[in-house]
Amino acid sequence: MPELPEVEHARRQFLAVLGEHETILDARASDPIVVPMSHDAWRHALVGRRIEGASRIGKNLLVTLSGDHAMWFHLGMTGRLVRQGAKDEKIDEKTGLPRFTKWWIKTKRATLCLADARRLGRSLAGSRDEVMRGSKLDELGPDALSIDSADALHARLERAKGPIKAALMDQSRIAGLGNIQAIETLWRAKIHPETPVPALKSDAWKSLYDAMHESLDAGLASMRDTDEVVYVEAGGPNPFLVYDRESEPCPRCGTKLVREVTRGRSSYLCPKCQKKPRAK
Repeated sequence: MPELPEVEHARRQFLAVLGEHETILDARASDPIVVPMSHDAWRHALVGRRIEGASRIGKNLLVTLSGDHAMWFHLGMTGRLVRQGAKDEKIDEKTGLPRFTKWWIKTKRATLCLADARRLGRSLAGSRDEVMRGSKLDELGPDALSIDSADALHARLERAKGPIKAALMDQSRIAGLGNIQAIETLWRAKIHPETPVPALKSDAWKSLYDAMHESLDAGLASMRDTDEVVYVEAGGPNPFLVYDRESEPCPRCGTKLVREVTRGRSSYLCPKCQKKPRAK
């Protein structure tokens, strides 16, 4: 499932495959859900424009194009960028493109596709103002990597009244953490996911801040040498310390890891390292 590290990898991949400063020669969209605008308008906004850069805001990507245009996209839950012709990629016999391709963009260097089996990705293209309004990027909190101190993290989350895991995943407070990164961060910080935000003391905020950056840095490092990404849920390798490792030994103390479900989401944790808060 794409979270901040995977989306940062996609940002780098977009520029590396298509080429920064290259001109878009062709672009096509094929899904009215993933591209919820006129596909002709989406194509017209891209073709003939030069790629000037790409930035990431949490789980969102914003491609800057010449002529004050832009393209925004979100990978959804299963979306990933795939080069046409990538090794071992399954191909749709009718289109010649990777399976589940929802849109593709071509420069003289390569063709890059969004493959998205669950159709939860989204993309818009047009004038920068139109794209910013349609993507609602201004409703997001600051990118998690831009949080530069424990005090800044505390300030973003202190008004949350519920459990710390939900607060970490609230994109309006901090952008970029999903279920996996929240699980990994809380294990590193030795904090139970159900711990109420108001119960956290200053030392816990310092641990949480350090743990969040350690987890994100580890995620980014694990993807440095990869090309196309296959998520752990889809059979890819599991690079995480505790996520999806129920009944395995805790990497820190050896206690058997457990899976708990809260608010409909699974958490993996160590019952010894991450003490559950007492009910009041």
